[in-house]
Amino acid sequence: MAGKRTLGFSPTALRKKFRAGMTVRNYRDNEVVFSQGDTADAVFYIKNDGNAIAETVEVYIEQVLQKMADETFKAVEDFLPLNLRWARFGNLFFPGIPPGVYKHSDFGHIIESSFRRQFPGEEHPRLVALGIGNSQTVMSLDLVVRPNTGSYLIPPGVYRFVVVVAAANAKLIRRTIELNLKGTWFPDEARMFKDGVGLRIIE
Repeated sequence: MAGKRTLGFSPTALRKKFRAGMTVRNYRDNEVVFSQGDTADAVFYIKNDGNAIAETVEVYIEQVLQKMADETFKAVEDFLPLNLRWARFGNLFFPGIPPGVYKHSDFGHIIESSFRRQFPGEEHPRLVALGIGNSQTVMSLDLVVRPNTGSYLIPPGVYRFVVVVAAANAKLIRRTIELNLKGTWFPDEARMFKDGVGLRIIE
């Protein structure tokens, strides 16, 4: 019987894409890799570091934790563990990733708050209940299924996402992604990178 294969989930392999184009860069651990800008997507690269095809691969968010005023992180109780979408594929499972090859998994996107109402699902009573106004940005997680509770919409704050990568013939891995979303939209790109939103792998 063949041994378990290894899937890679690297902080040096994330993509940030803005409406004006796409940039790919390498990053160190704990370095900010995504900052707020125009309508934008955060996308992970999932790489197969093994010697055989990784079969029936899935990526899902297992848990979301929010930073409290006392600096501790508390689980967001109404969040259900759900799969992220494979970029440009959309399905729950990716059938196979060959050795040395990576595929893209969507994580989330931010729409300029003044345009949010123009996109289905980007407005929800949950935001009103949380006191999120039309001038504040939110991150919309790119899940295969959007829960009716609206828990896929992440309001401003600091969060940690436990992300799991699994395959039928590979060892399961977990990584924690930290999001710092300020909730303010800046028309200047340099300021967006400085003061908007940060996304990093912390472990």
